This record gives sequence, structure tokens and C-alpha cells, in this order.
Amino acid sequence: MTARESLQRAVVRPAETLPLEGNKASAVLLAVVDRPGGATLVMLKKSAGMRSHAGQIGFPGGGVEPGETAEQAARREAWEEIGLPPENVEMLGGLDDDRTYITNYHIRPLLAWVAQPPPQWCADPVEVDRVLELPLAEVVAAEPVSWLDFSILGLPFRAPRFHFQDGTVVWGASARILKRFIERLVCYAYWPWGMAAPKVRNRQMPRRAVLVASSAAPALLARLGTPIVKLLKQAAGLLGAKTVGVLFIGFAARKDRQDPGERIRKKARLLGKKLASKA
Repeated sequence: MTARESLQRAVVRPAETLPLEGNKASAVLLAVVDRPGGATLVMLKKSAGMRSHAGQIGFPGGGVEPGETAEQAARREAWEEIGLPPENVEMLGGLDDDRTYITNYHIRPLLAWVAQPPPQWCADPVEVDRVLELPLAEVVAAEPVSWLDFSILGLPFRAPRFHFQDGTVVWGASARILKRFIERLVCYAYWPWGMAAPKVRNRQMPRRAVLVASSAAPALLARLGTPIVKLLKQAAGLLGAKTVGVLFIGFAARKDRQDPGERIRKKARLLGKKLASKA
């Protein structure tokens, strides 16, 4: 599995979007670059002289101009800010929208693959202090090292903060976008490039799961002949849950309203106790 194919999984689920309108609408580009040593995620450090978000780490992007789509704005801003040619940007899809707490900007993050990056980045001397490339393998394995708790108009908020090996610190809206991007890729796991599936990060799983499946065939034949139980276990593990039992109901299509029978009911009660147990 290539890095690009793995990234496409991040945009399978439709993005949560907000109305994109007015002078507070903006778009940012999460550009993943194909490098011989491994894919990297492009970010930038804003110039200290900027009126807003001065000196912060963020993604290429900016305001959506009248008549522009979010994709067009993200391509244009990436070209103006870091010299990324628009024709070299392959849009993969949108991530969940975000809104800044203080400046009230509505941000639409867009994920892109860049197979042919420019020979060198050309940072806008007014807006950009420098261009950064973070190894995607490090980004995907990252966890927030600290959280900032605060309130606005009496409502509680919690913001993550990421630290990377090169000293880069990502916080604010960029950290929230980055966190959602990581969650879409890996959930409770990390995804080594080249592997077919994620690996569970925390082996001490805090949750329990009972797997429930049914089949028109006899239960034993269905369990032996299909990978459904294995797939359900993998899904539970990626959600941080340890499987404590399996409830597999066979001949499930014999009647419109199938009665599971007393044996299945008894097993379900026992598995329910396992879920509720603190041991």
C-alpha cells in the first residue's frame, strides 16, 4: 500500500462542513509530498509581522475570494505563499471544517497529494518566515503533548498542542485540524507506511467489546468460512476495545422476525455481565 492510497482513506467519510461564505471564509491545504525518504506534510511558519496568527505554525492557505471555490483558493494561496504550482496539486478530498475562536474564521481543510514538488520552496517574504516539511510517519504517530483548557462566553474548550522532533510546535486551529486528520487515518492506532492496516498504539485497551454477527448459514459454517469475526476484532482493537466474547447467530433469515432462542439469550446475558464487570 502506498502513502497516497493510505491518505485516500482519510477522506472516505464525508467531511463535516459549515456554510462557506462571507469575508471570514478561508481554505487551507494539507499538502503531502512524495519524497524518496518517505512522504512529508507541508506546513509553514507565518511571519512575525502578520496582523493575525503572527509567528504561528500553520498550513498554506487563506481567504476565499468572491467567485472562488475552496479548492481554487487553497491552490492559489499555496502558490502565492510557498511556490507550489497549482497543476502539481492532486486534490484527494476535504477534511472536517474548523472555526477559529477569536478571529472567527471559517476554515475548510483540503487534503492533497503532490507527486512532483518544486525543486525548492519559494516562501512569500512578507507572509511566510519559512516552509516546513514534517515526516508523515512522525505526524501519524503523534499525540498531543499538552492541552490548553479555556472558556469563551462561559463555554469550555480544550485545544491540543503537538511537539515534533525538529522543535516545531503546532497549536490553535492548525493543531485541531491536524488532530482530526490523524484521527481519520489511525483512530487508536498508528499506520506504518507500507503496512496494509494500522497497528494498535496502546496494548492496554481501556474498553471491552462483544462482537455480534449473524448469517443465513449455520453459525459454525459462517464463522469458519468468512472473515467477519476477524474484521470485527480488528475494528474493536482500533477503537481501543478488547474483545471479551462473540455472539454469532446462525440461520438468521429463516423468518421475518427471528427469535434468537433461549441458548443465544443466555449467552447474551453472560456476555453482558462481562461488559459490565470491572475485573
